[in-house]
Amino acid sequence: MKRSCCWIGKQALGILLLLATLWLQGCGNDSAVSQENDFKLQSEETAASQNGQIDIESSKTVQSSLEQVSDMDKTSSKANIKTNSRTTSSRQQTLSSVGSKLTVTSSEASAQNHKKSMEILFIGDSNVEVGNITTPIKDKLDAEYGYTGSGYTSLNEDFFTPKRNGVRVVNDIHWMKYDMVTYQKRLSPPFDAAQGLWVSSDTKDAVTIADFRGTSVDIYYLAQPNGGSFAIEIDNKQREIVNTSATSRCSKKVTIDGLSEQELHRMRLIVKEGSVSLQGFDAKNNAVRGVIHSWGNSSAATKDFLAVEESVMRTGLTELNPSIVVLMIGTNDHVVDRLPAEHFKNNLITMISRVKQALPESKILVCSTVQTDTPEAKTLLKEYVARAFPEAAQETGCAYFDLSSFFGSYRKSLMMDAYHPNEAGGEKIADELWNQIQKLK
Repeated sequence: MKRSCCWIGKQALGILLLLATLWLQGCGNDSAVSQENDFKLQSEETAASQNGQIDIESSKTVQSSLEQVSDMDKTSSKANIKTNSRTTSSRQQTLSSVGSKLTVTSSEASAQNHKKSMEILFIGDSNVEVGNITTPIKDKLDAEYGYTGSGYTSLNEDFFTPKRNGVRVVNDIHWMKYDMVTYQKRLSPPFDAAQGLWVSSDTKDAVTIADFRGTSVDIYYLAQPNGGSFAIEIDNKQREIVNTSATSRCSKKVTIDGLSEQELHRMRLIVKEGSVSLQGFDAKNNAVRGVIHSWGNSSAATKDFLAVEESVMRTGLTELNPSIVVLMIGTNDHVVDRLPAEHFKNNLITMISRVKQALPESKILVCSTVQTDTPEAKTLLKEYVARAFPEAAQETGCAYFDLSSFFGSYRKSLMMDAYHPNEAGGEKIADELWNQIQKLK
């Protein structure tokens, strides 16, 4: 009996070892495919350099900056935000490793057809751009919908919200990168994008590269009087030439579809003539979508978004057409601008009104901001939370989430600095924010 049991045990062990071997071979195949794709991208970059389309040394510098997150004039606290945000990279590395596997099977697609899309636009400051709050919500959307696209991503490579599923942006040296506000400097209007981040060039053959996965992609740009033109190449094939000339300034998009679902695509946007301003792109992978669109801009306050001309903001919103808009702003209003509560409330109402006029069918959620470790938190922010945020939401008929009271007083364990939740703090907020968003469906 003992020998029989031992024999059965050995047989079972043999079967387990066989299964383990087969599993490891499968992983090896995935790794081989990944290495092949990486080599393909590197080869394409080299070829592009040889054709004079992009400076490789600039590309290498830019690729490094995507990891180290250098950001033009964004010094002092904004530079600290970028450095600190990279200390929470464990989630991003995990997501990057599994991103290529987030394809939608036919059975998943069939199930999704019974769902409504949930495209959530976040408008706000660094607490949106850093991504510690929005990334966990994106995780929840991916769990429910599968991978259905990138969501709006700025074509300014300095935009540092974590990029996933192969997304990467590189601007060559011939593009000027613009940000309507940094920690020490505000640009004068007009701004060429509703988010306040964009790139412009009037140099023929200037190239911006964007890598993405999806079956189609929307490219957002500024249409303007005497605007130039740019070519769209995807996977080394020219798809369209876009004329950006228009009678007035507004945001527009062009859609390229018919792309392979499984492939990591490389898009090149190439200036053909005149001046071109590029705003962002949105890769799509299914008609029914669950995505985050990020219009986060670190150092931005309400007055900065209000400085975006109405036509550019309105058309940016209508072209994107999200089902839900989350306003998460106020940190720089109380810490940097020290804006009186009544003035902040009026600014917030104007922002909400512009969104409602552009998107009458979309749901809007107003959020108060987190408690900062500053003297202003005990005075101005206290007034914002008591009156400005809730009254602005009530007077405009919007939903309101008192994020500040939910998150509680400043705690080092949940903050990466004096102003921004760390990964743990972001997940705590995201869990409750997700519940609030569900109420809007």
